[in-house]
Amino acid sequence: MIPLILPKDKPLISQAASYKLNEIIVFKKRDRLIAHRIVYVSPDKNFFITKGDNNLSADGKVKKEKILGKVTMVKRGNQIIDLAHLYLAQSFSYLRALKEIVKKLNSDKIAFIILKGLPLHIFYTGKIPKRLYVDIDILVRGKDFGRVTKILEKEGFVPIPSRFFGKRIKEPSQISFVKPAKPFPIEIDLHQEATPGFAKAREINRLLPSGDIFNEYLFKNIKKIRVNDASFPVLKTEALCLYLLLHLFRHNFKGGHRFELLDTIFRQEKIDWKEVSDKLSLFEFTNFVYPAILLLKNLYKTPLPRKFLRDISPSPSKKILADIMIRTVDPFSRRGRAFEGSQKAVFVLLLSPKGLKEKFKVLVNRKTLVYFFGVIKFLFFKTFTNSSKSARALFGVA
Repeated sequence: MIPLILPKDKPLISQAASYKLNEIIVFKKRDRLIAHRIVYVSPDKNFFITKGDNNLSADGKVKKEKILGKVTMVKRGNQIIDLAHLYLAQSFSYLRALKEIVKKLNSDKIAFIILKGLPLHIFYTGKIPKRLYVDIDILVRGKDFGRVTKILEKEGFVPIPSRFFGKRIKEPSQISFVKPAKPFPIEIDLHQEATPGFAKAREINRLLPSGDIFNEYLFKNIKKIRVNDASFPVLKTEALCLYLLLHLFRHNFKGGHRFELLDTIFRQEKIDWKEVSDKLSLFEFTNFVYPAILLLKNLYKTPLPRKFLRDISPSPSKKILADIMIRTVDPFSRRGRAFEGSQKAVFVLLLSPKGLKEKFKVLVNRKTLVYFFGVIKFLFFKTFTNSSKSARALFGVA
């Protein structure tokens, strides 16, 4: 649970009649006490799924009778810290930094969109999140990418080099920035493409819809929202739904918080469902987002109009494929970047509406084969290295 709960902290446990999403609970599993965050509550409230903030894998189902209580405060040395105050402090730091960036971008007349992040969460839920936010995504046009990079650097943000198996990527479509700040650093992902393209295995991008057309659609569908005393440019509801659904595909249909936000928007906003279905068809996104829609229906019981579901229904073969995918994907767990990247490449090959001939050309392309060979090589040596370490520890070899 670092950096929220540090190794020497002593969690203070209090019993509760009920437990909610994002609360940290203490439960017993295999004679061990575990304090992890609730990332999913079943619609019937019969079980929870929990996960440590820095863990790749979720803990599986936790029944209510196994829960000893929830953690709202920790003892750090002689100090008692309320976790709600830490959430508030991080949100305040993010909003203050983001407000300054918005001011600079506006003064330089640079068009930009806050695709997702803290302002959207506060606007749609009306409250500070009960978890730490990792980053905020900002979309700019390619011609402004360099200028915005310089603005962020002047504001104290440090670019994180984009790498592929240790090698630096030239001209990446996204750069992550971090601003060192205590107790929580501030991270921003700067994008010049909204579609989930590959930075290294660019041949695979031929099987994805056109990013330029979608980008321009997004820039024509901006609205301003107010959070506290600041105004932020975000996407209009229908465009936001399209982007967030596609963003779930980008992350291999994983991330409970991503599903939560979409479920909240679908439930409380007045949505032009015909606009959403028409644009999914126009941009050829239907195959890529249909598994996410099935997961929303199955896991969250998200109310979706029957006509909308009929309108976005893909071909029978793609429907069967989507059904198989959602049965094999764990939305609350993830693997390392190499595995996730190769999985997304496979999903692109399977879900792309392009013909078999085009897919075969991409698959046997030298650059694609080099990408998959690099992934396999990386995963093999990582597994071998970890096994060697385990063996040395087992037999006491230094």
